[in-house]
Amino acid sequence: MSRATYAVLAGLGLLLCACSPGEREAPKVEQALAPAPPAPPAGALQELAREEPLALHMRDHIGITTQARDAIIRGKLVDANGALTWLAQHREPKVTAAAQPFLEQVHRHAQRALDAADLHAAGEALGALAATCGDCHRAQGGGPKPEPSGLEDLDGELTIQTHMRGYLWATDTLWNALIADATLWDTGVATLASLTPPTRPRKLAGGFAQITAWSKSAASAKTSAERAQAYGQLIAICGTCHVDNAVVPGRAP
Repeated sequence: MSRATYAVLAGLGLLLCACSPGEREAPKVEQALAPAPPAPPAGALQELAREEPLALHMRDHIGITTQARDAIIRGKLVDANGALTWLAQHREPKVTAAAQPFLEQVHRHAQRALDAADLHAAGEALGALAATCGDCHRAQGGGPKPEPSGLEDLDGELTIQTHMRGYLWATDTLWNALIADATLWDTGVATLASLTPPTRPRKLAGGFAQITAWSKSAASAKTSAERAQAYGQLIAICGTCHVDNAVVPGRAP
């Protein structure tokens, strides 16, 4: 199992667990009788055992940071609290002197997002956090390797469903531009700029217009800080539109 695949699976697992306490039923006794999960693929445990503790913690960082981002995109700031608390308070083992300043910034940005009173403030803090991750990865000559999302081939006729798939792919691409590969920024911005919003439902027209305006201004964002701020604004637009229009994304973007 590749590291990238493991990270994706870990992130999906975190997303599935990201419901609020009020939404989660008390565990039932009979659940203890469920069959044991299948054994991991041959060699997977040996591969994990050979990895440094910091590398394993970085996998946690990716999944948990993405969990916080997805909560903001859904417009559910409270759902991000658990992930943001972990990012603010967790201390990584065996940190190199070169990485320490970046990780301290990550903790500060996470706390700022946790203290935020609204989606816009939280989004900008999380954008800064992701950009800090990317700055550290570039300084260390490492970081995650983005894989195709499977959403690159959008349908020719844009319905509301395919339009949202385009938004999903673009926000993922811009996220990867912050944390892994800066060259992806222009791709994500261009995708958003090229999507012609559907005319119905009309209640979403305002949100679509904000995304279009955002894509025009974001094209000029060149530095890590500028892109971090722009990304925070983007996910806040998404979350605010979802809340204002009582839209619940079928899958957290």
